[in-house]
Amino acid sequence: MSLKRDYILTMVEQIAQFIARLVFLRETSRGEAALQEVNEFYKHFVELDADALRALPHEAVVALCADDGALNVQKGAALASILKEEGDILRQAGREADAVACHTRALALLLEIYGDGTQALPLGVLEKLELVIDRALDSPIPPRYRWMLIRYFEQIGSYADAENLLFDLIDEEGTPASVGEGLRFYERLAAKSDEDLANGNLPREEVEESRASLLAKARG
Repeated sequence: MSLKRDYILTMVEQIAQFIARLVFLRETSRGEAALQEVNEFYKHFVELDADALRALPHEAVVALCADDGALNVQKGAALASILKEEGDILRQAGREADAVACHTRALALLLEIYGDGTQALPLGVLEKLELVIDRALDSPIPPRYRWMLIRYFEQIGSYADAENLLFDLIDEEGTPASVGEGLRFYERLAAKSDEDLANGNLPREEVEESRASLLAKARG
């Protein structure tokens, strides 16, 4: 096993302690010191500094955590955790654009780890995903990850949140493929019980109205 791989495994194992230190530094107004430590972490973990990492496309950040073409979920969860903390520090410092870059890239990683929701997840991933969604939801996110977020909201029963994102994407993309995805979404919801739909803040009447609206759009 290489020294680099040894180092990465050690960092993954110690990530909770490192995050605790970053939080402590942020809460004691030592954000710059925290950012310096984050920068050193990135240099060893992914061989990039913080500025370079934030500038990468979301998909490229995910690719940094791949082993033999497959996402290493432990490494991905570790990187997403630090990106989330860096984003919090940057937001506190008033560097909103950099904070958004961190939070949305953390979101991309966590959505890739979550996948279709059927696989075992590293401890804390769901909690971290919810926190990052809260920070990144109104930020510019590539369509691939917004579609993944729609599916996530559907899977956890947050149907109204899924619908809001869906209509934004359809309005933006305006393609038959996106309309088709929307129709399949409403077909799945139509099979739910009235109680499930109400719990997801999307009553059946609204489902049928939105479905009819999309059908009309599909027919031109």
